[in-house]
Order: sequence, then C-alpha cells, then structure tokens
Amino acid sequence: MKNRFDGVSWVALALLATGAWSCGSSAGGGDGVGGPLECAQVEPCGGDVVGAWHLSTACLNTAALTATIAASCPGASASGASVTASGTVTYNADLTYQLNAVSETVSITEVVPLSCTGQTTCAAFAQVIMAGSSGPISVTCTGSGTCSCKISGTMTATESGTYSTSGTTLSTIESATGAQSSDLYCVKGTTLHIMSIDATMNMGPMGQATIETDVVAQRQ
Repeated sequence: MKNRFDGVSWVALALLATGAWSCGSSAGGGDGVGGPLECAQVEPCGGDVVGAWHLSTACLNTAALTATIAASCPGASASGASVTASGTVTYNADLTYQLNAVSETVSITEVVPLSCTGQTTCAAFAQVIMAGSSGPISVTCTGSGTCSCKISGTMTATESGTYSTSGTTLSTIESATGAQSSDLYCVKGTTLHIMSIDATMNMGPMGQATIETDVVAQRQ
C-alpha cells in the first residue's frame, strides 16, 4: 500500500527517514514552520472530499528526518528542503476520482558520515540512495569522510479510479493498474490536507501526531 501523493514521501523514504519544516507552493518554497494554508499545522480530521481541489502547497518535516537518521547514525542530518506541488484532483459523488497533471518536486540535502553508509565512497552511497527510492530521483554525493548529498526528484501523475473514506483515512484504487493507496486527511473549510504522520513522535502538550508530510489543496 502506497501513499497517493507520494512525491513528497518517496524522497524521504529514500533517506530511510522522516523531519525544521520546509514548505512551498507551485511558485517555490523555503524553510519555516507552518507556511501558507497552515501546511503541516492541521491534524487528521476526515471530512467531505467531494469536489475539485487544486494542489497549492506541500511540506516535508526535515527535523523528524534528522532525528530518525541521527538515531542510527550520529552526526547525520537533513536540511535545506524545498517542496512544490501543482495540478488538480477531483473526488466525485459517485466515489470516482481523477488526477489531472499532478506534479510534486522535492529537493533536500543530507549529510552522513561515510562510516555509517556501508560504502567505500560517497559516490557509491549515492547509488544506494537512488536504488532505495520508489520514485525517480537524482542524487549527487560529495566528500570523503562525510558525504554531503543533494537529492531531488519529481513525481507526475494523470489518472483515474475509485476512492473511499473511513474516519480520517482516504483510500484510492487506480483503474489502469489496480494500485491501491491510503493516506490520512483533513478537510478544513475550503482546504484539503493529505498527510502522513510519524506515530512514534509527539509534539505539543496535547500529544498531537508529528506530521511528516502534508500536501495541501484548495477547493475550486
């Protein structure tokens, strides 16, 4: 089972991690907590998804990425993330959906001591990262004792299929391939958040889930 809007998450998965916020829109983005349209500031809440939605913003949590990779490799970190999202997704009342020219682009820098990689060179580590990705990415790693890796990738999709909702989960089945996806989501006013969370981490006094990725769309 994959995430429907995994252009953000497959770059994180390639790093074997999740984590400061980086937010962006179709016009670009930069580091900072929250960002436009409350990106990564809304917990999963469910709601009525029927309608056409324009993807406008996306966030990747590099603080959680850093915490995850540093736990197994002291000195490793992730930073400088930039995320953009565009295109339209339509959820129809008959439980069918369409993605129209959906595109997500992610870039991030990862710093990892070479001793943690199991490789003899940083160039070889770059090949390992690309092999571990579930989507097409570009990786360049430089250095000797420590690898500084610049990672970027773009996911595009135009497809249709069926969908269902249950509580705070939005699930889809693509018609052409039968591929299934499942994401947490929240409809807040005219904004739709499609997100993934880190169930092992909490933030805030109320113990809210730590949001790893958030793709935000506005109702058209």
